Amino acid sequence: MTQKKKILDHLQKIGSITPKESWERYGIYRLSSVIHKLRTDGYGIETITIEHRNPNDGNVSHYAKYVYVQPVRLGANYKIPFRSTQQ
Repeated sequence: MTQKKKILDHLQKIGSITPKESWERYGIYRLSSVIHKLRTDGYGIETITIEHRNPNDGNVSHYAKYVYVQPVRLGANYKIPFRSTQQ
């Protein structure tokens, strides 16, 4: 299974993933690269920046949490409402 497939399956089942989870579960070190490829393929993935404060020394670090955005499926009879820009 490819790295893209592993991460996409995880996102679709769990909903989100962090670089630490990616490394521990799948041995994928460069998660941001895989996320970029998935976005290029058209998948909706948002990035949330998480702030973590080290309880030992108080230092603050940041890391990304990637969240899968479910695609919206419109019915065959759905029509986009027309809104005129003229007044």
